[in-house]
Amino acid sequence: MEGEVNFFFLILNFFLYFSSLLLIYYKKNLSFIDKLIGAFILYLFILISSFPILGYFHILEFKTILSYTIFFITLFTILSFKNIKPLINEIKFYFFELINFLKQKFYFSIIIFFIILEIFLIIRYLILNGIDGWDTFMYHIQISSRIVIEKGMPSFEFLNNYLPHFFFPKNVEFLFSYFYIFNKSIDCAPLFHIIFVFFGVLSVYSILRKLNIKRERALFSFLLFFLPILPHQSVTGYCDLEFNMLFII
Repeated sequence: MEGEVNFFFLILNFFLYFSSLLLIYYKKNLSFIDKLIGAFILYLFILISSFPILGYFHILEFKTILSYTIFFITLFTILSFKNIKPLINEIKFYFFELINFLKQKFYFSIIIFFIILEIFLIIRYLILNGIDGWDTFMYHIQISSRIVIEKGMPSFEFLNNYLPHFFFPKNVEFLFSYFYIFNKSIDCAPLFHIIFVFFGVLSVYSILRKLNIKRERALFSFLLFFLPILPHQSVTGYCDLEFNMLFII
């Protein structure tokens, strides 16, 4: 039964991420932002797919995850080698364009400053206080830690006997486990929230641009960073932000 769930979990993720990749990479004249979003989805799939695959054999540990990740990154790098130089030139072009825009639009520089300040305060809180939230300790972190202990998917026996309700691992809990395996601590694992929010905001910006909203106005999508729910969720082990941002992406 557990092997079957592992298999279907992997297949579900395959369709979720590779359907997005097919839509993104088979479309011509993509914007630079959409390419970044596509790369994020691809790397996210590499990270998450390692858990049901390696976890099935209960060999989910630092060396195997690192080897698995490096293998696929190398593979995709080789397959896209001819596009690397144009991509580097594109990155340089948009980087200097952003610098020039910030010089011209001082108000947006202020927004960027406060976003960085907010992220700094979230990191400071996590370092001093650790993660928070009732659901965090009731099942999210328990599942994540159990993945590390069993070096694979938690057994149904554990989920049934030690959790108040049956919660099968979700992708975000795999990422928490990933952070714990590499960092030996789970306190700052919610930093994953910030990454998802960033690409969610980029996706909102991309959507607005496709609706022919002027760039200066579309950039105000970055104000989503200041929604009150963001700093609250960013210090918890919840998966709400990820689900919302992935829906937008």
